[in-house]
Amino acid sequence: MSILDDPKTYRRLDPEGCAEAIRGLPEQCLEAWQAVENLRLPPAYADVDKIVVVGMGASAIGGDFLRVLTAAEGRAGVTTSRGYDLPRWVDARTLVVCSSHSGTTEETLSAFEQARATDAKLLVITTGGRLNELADATGVPALTYAFDLASPRAAFGHGLVRLLGVARAIGALALDGDRLGRAVESMRSLRSGIDLSVPEGDNAAKQLARRLHGRLPFVVGGGFLAPAALRWQTQLNENAKTWAFSDELPEINHNLIVGLGLPTGALGLLHVVFLDAAGLHPRTRLRFDATADLLREAGVGHERLVFEETDLLAALLCAVHFGDLVSLYLAMLNGVQPFGVANIDWLKARLARET
Repeated sequence: MSILDDPKTYRRLDPEGCAEAIRGLPEQCLEAWQAVENLRLPPAYADVDKIVVVGMGASAIGGDFLRVLTAAEGRAGVTTSRGYDLPRWVDARTLVVCSSHSGTTEETLSAFEQARATDAKLLVITTGGRLNELADATGVPALTYAFDLASPRAAFGHGLVRLLGVARAIGALALDGDRLGRAVESMRSLRSGIDLSVPEGDNAAKQLARRLHGRLPFVVGGGFLAPAALRWQTQLNENAKTWAFSDELPEINHNLIVGLGLPTGALGLLHVVFLDAAGLHPRTRLRFDATADLLREAGVGHERLVFEETDLLAALLCAVHFGDLVSLYLAMLNGVQPFGVANIDWLKARLARET
């Protein structure tokens, strides 16, 4: 029996329940939608023409997803701010959304304080912590949620869908229960073929994890799938405890492909995963084949995943769900506990000592 098919593997390496959190993403998105479906914000928040999503790691990536979704509809411009400082152009027509799962992220707290000194509208998404306390004390609207697990990345659906609900409430995104429901059903359909109970011989996610084992993953998202590629990278980094990188197409056709041959020692280690979708620009889709030919000539392993969902939200969420399960399966092959983040804990402790 494959170790990926053996329940003992998950009991031994995943005592904190990463597997259940990952496979529960569709239901998590529905739960979050129920919390924001009827969201109403102060009237002044309707006078917004740009959104800045402030956050780090898994609390920031929702901003990248919102950016591509709103761009496709020609709505408000969205910027993700990862760091201590806000963009200097923030003004009275800017909505600053400070997202921190724990509510203690020091970069986000810094940006929150800066935002209070501007004329911008503010909103907070968190489970609590100092950020929620500051929001309460200053009258800033806060969307809070309860989550039993300490890992922010496992709460991806809670943060993302609440952010989408905010965008909908100010008229920046066309979203309703039917659209979200269809995306959830697409994820559930995908899950039925790649879930833990599906044997490796029939499970495309387990098979891909097997091909990535011992390799250096490089995930390339076509067009609007670039944020999904970044999610793949960070999930592989954190869950599987491995180096992984991401980029986007067609951008890599204007730089990266020139350097495919060197260093020669890296060529056998690399494995490129292209994320493709039915809704991408036809010329972008042509570039997948051409880029694959160049990789083949350079001796770099590669493959292409195609998500047939025509709705951008459904395609993005399906790409995330597939990648999250791949990261779990690779963690099992690597013999590591997916939820542990010892290096992040060490870094936070060091920074705390130097405060």
